[in-house]
Amino acid sequence: MKPLSSVRRIKVSVQPAEQSHMLSRLRRRLLLRGDDGFTLIEAVVALTISVIVFMALSFAMIGGAHEVLLAQQNQQAGDVVNQVVEQARSIGYDSLVMQDSDLANAVDPLGSAVNGCKCYNPNGDSVSGTTEPLAHATVGTVVPHAKKLNLNGLNYTVREYVTTPTDSKGASYKRLTVVASWTALGKTHSRVYSTFISSTKRGLPLPNFKFTATNGTSLTGCAAPNSTIGYSFTVKNNGARDQWLISSTQTSPATPVAWSYYIDANNNGVFDAASDLPLSTDPTSGLPTTGLLDPNGKLNFFAFATAPSTTGLFQVSFTATSGAISTYQQTLTSNTTVQSAACTGATASPTPTATATATVTPTPTPTPSISTPTQPGTSCAAVGTPLTASSKNGTSVSYSLYNPNEPSNSAASQAMPVLKTTPTQTTLYNYSTDLDATSAGRKLIGGTGDGTARYVATWTYGMPSSSTIVANGNGANASNGEVSVYASTGGDASATPTFTATLKMVNGATTTTIATGTYVTPSGGWGCSGGFHKVWIDLSLPSSATTVPANASLVLSISSSTATYLAYGTTSFPMEFSLPYTTAGMG
Repeated sequence: MKPLSSVRRIKVSVQPAEQSHMLSRLRRRLLLRGDDGFTLIEAVVALTISVIVFMALSFAMIGGAHEVLLAQQNQQAGDVVNQVVEQARSIGYDSLVMQDSDLANAVDPLGSAVNGCKCYNPNGDSVSGTTEPLAHATVGTVVPHAKKLNLNGLNYTVREYVTTPTDSKGASYKRLTVVASWTALGKTHSRVYSTFISSTKRGLPLPNFKFTATNGTSLTGCAAPNSTIGYSFTVKNNGARDQWLISSTQTSPATPVAWSYYIDANNNGVFDAASDLPLSTDPTSGLPTTGLLDPNGKLNFFAFATAPSTTGLFQVSFTATSGAISTYQQTLTSNTTVQSAACTGATASPTPTATATATVTPTPTPTPSISTPTQPGTSCAAVGTPLTASSKNGTSVSYSLYNPNEPSNSAASQAMPVLKTTPTQTTLYNYSTDLDATSAGRKLIGGTGDGTARYVATWTYGMPSSSTIVANGNGANASNGEVSVYASTGGDASATPTFTATLKMVNGATTTTIATGTYVTPSGGWGCSGGFHKVWIDLSLPSSATTVPANASLVLSISSSTATYLAYGTTSFPMEFSLPYTTAGMG
């Protein structure tokens, strides 16, 4: 190889004509280049860029559609949860409990664990960690607590848990936790809502009061024709601020008398003409009114009238009616015997005080001595079948039935008192002097009659708090109420009476039959000629639980197909009825 220095240099000369020709050809090639096609590399690059752009747009559209769908499903789940919460809030506080038999609900994935520990962790949707005890009972209103719902083609699982949290203050409240879950796009989603519920009254408060004879004064007595009769009453307000209107209805005689009402200003049970002024009059109804009474306030007042000129039973029903809701009433019945003969053993009640002026003050009628009727002989053996302890599910509560004017004889009456205390009175008085002048006990004429006290005896109990009566189940879950009745056929051992017991709930203007029961005497006859049989009557409860609101009344009525006598309100004849309740309320 020769060194560069030795390479020959060749000089090429281009003529001007050729140079011009070459430039012309180059110029033409450059002008014709736009007619050339894309190269393969250029096409692949362009296609790749297009695919990437369109894939990104597709994923964005699909992701947006998914987000819209999940947002719609989540909103739908929120609506379901809110609806369940509002339904739970409409249930009374005492009734808001889960049902024992439903805790292991198969729809609930935690069912067996929840049933085992009777607990739930609302923060972790589990039964581990910081758990709270369940609010549960034999009969509950949160049932089923887990269920499936299909909305717009999507299946939701909705679960409710009621727990009772505890805190350092010892406050009493419940926690309601609602979980709505669903599966979408291969994943499980959930919406959880937890809220505290306290024992509060919602809406306008219902009237809650007691209308009684003052300090147990008697509404039964004796009076001379055209003399002044006086009674003493008390109205106690146990609820919101309200007034009570006082009215009277005279049962006998037919011609009514006019009554005057006076405030017992110093609450001493004695009429003082100088200070005890007349009750004011309500401008709307024209009736005497107690005026507005604050919560826990009370008013004592007197009622005076001139006795009829004719002798016989003078019976008047006094009614206190709520000024806020006119359907809330309580009635007391007075029974005075008007007679020409002197009323012996008299005590004055209410007693007027002497005044310095010659003003005439109402003079109360002396109370007669009480004549004790002949007491019944030895009682006969009980009939009917009492419920066994195993068939009384829930918490059994017993109520004793009383005569309204014990210890005393009285005319037949209805809406008699019911108490939870057992009787202490040992003497059985005549509870129907208008139907039988001498016999002890309460006489029922027999037959359906017209529904008055001659044919039906009724007792009324005002429910102080909302309570739920257990439903009647089947087999081991069967549960009923029962009534124990002491009855006599007046010595007729061959009589075959059928006793009917009916339990109703009266809530304002609404009356609902809760349970009924009968006892039918066997064809062989009553079989008791000297005393009273104890008759067990099974009250068949409905298949669903019954909630009796606060201030509603339980009314028990008993009738007989033939003439019979009832005995109650004494240690020898503690007639009562019992009902099974959930652990909450129980009246």
